[in-house]
Amino acid sequence: MRYVVTVLFLVMLIAVGCKQPNKTPVMTTSEQQPAPSTLEPIPPAETPAANAPPASPAVVTPPPRQLESPVPPPPSLTSNTYTVQKGDTLWSIAQKHLGDGKRWREIVELNPGLEPSKLKVGQVIILPAK
Repeated sequence: MRYVVTVLFLVMLIAVGCKQPNKTPVMTTSEQQPAPSTLEPIPPAETPAANAPPASPAVVTPPPRQLESPVPPPPSLTSNTYTVQKGDTLWSIAQKHLGDGKRWREIVELNPGLEPSKLKVGQVIILPAK
């Protein structure tokens, strides 16, 4: 009986000790900072010469802004251009020049700002490579 009471007492002490929220962690000797006497002093900062002119504040100039061009990029070597004719649709252009009307989305990707429902006669568009 005495053994059981001692074991229960030890278990309660361990349980209570684990539940203490403000318990400070113990640092090992490898985590401890060196004693203040072993720290080296910081050397004094160099002072500018008495006759040197004062340093001017740094002037920061932002990089030049690049303006977006409304003109589509020039056609690459692997693509060609097409001038829109009366009655053309992107589907019909893709069917005729690319062999598949479903490729009309590729034409839109190559021509930023191109609205499929607002094609204009004489408008030059870039076609992807076949």
